[in-house]
Order: sequence, then C-alpha cells, then structure tokens
Amino acid sequence: MSDMVQEQTAAAEKQLVLEERFRQSSETLKAILDSSPLPIVVTDRRRHVLFWSRAAEQLFGYSADEVMGRRSPIVPPDQSSERKALMPRVLAGASIVEQDLPGRTKDGRPVNVRAHFAPIATNRAESLAQSH
Repeated sequence: MSDMVQEQTAAAEKQLVLEERFRQSSETLKAILDSSPLPIVVTDRRRHVLFWSRAAEQLFGYSADEVMGRRSPIVPPDQSSERKALMPRVLAGASIVEQDLPGRTKDGRPVNVRAHFAPIATNRAESLAQSH
C-alpha cells in the first residue's frame, strides 16, 4: 500500500515540475514575442485571437484584453473573403510569406498590412483555449 502511495506522490510531483516548466516556457515565449517590433497575432482555426503582441496593440489600437478569445477585429467585413481564401491553404500546411491585405484600426482607420501566415504544427495553445 505504501509503495502505491509513494508512486502516486512521485507522479504528482513530476506533474507539478512539468507544469512549472511549461509555465516558464510559455512566459519566456510570450516575452520574446512581445519584444518584437513587428505586430504578431496568433489565432486558432476559427480566427479567435490566442496571442496579441504589444506591437499589434500599438498598430491596431486594441489591447490584448479586448481581443483575446474573440474573432480578430482587424479584418474589415468587406475584405474578409480575401483572408478566408488564405486559411485553407495555411491549414493544409502552406506558409504564405507575404500577402498585402487591408486592415482596420480600432478607430476605423484603414491600414495596409503585409502579413505572413504559417501553420503551427502542434497547436497546444488552441487545445488549451478550447478546454477552458
């Protein structure tokens, strides 16, 4: 009986260590992405925002709190078909290096964006977002 308790305790401790490593890695990655001078926006398959960098906040005027978990607000409604055509290609594994697309700031100003699209092979963030 005590062996089973020890095994469960060891497994729980190992899980805590792994979770702490994941948290630290996530924080490091966020800090790296936030330090980029280029706006970085990460969305899931439904175009809900998973990450919104400080540079994206500065360019588009939306804070991360305003957009996290919601559909990206930077696509003008009349232009969404252009971007919708890109999504199947990205989900199929294509990286689209440069695509000039229209965008819109929080105050309604149009902004032309040179966008780069790439799929994330293992989208842990998406599965975490869906489980909460």
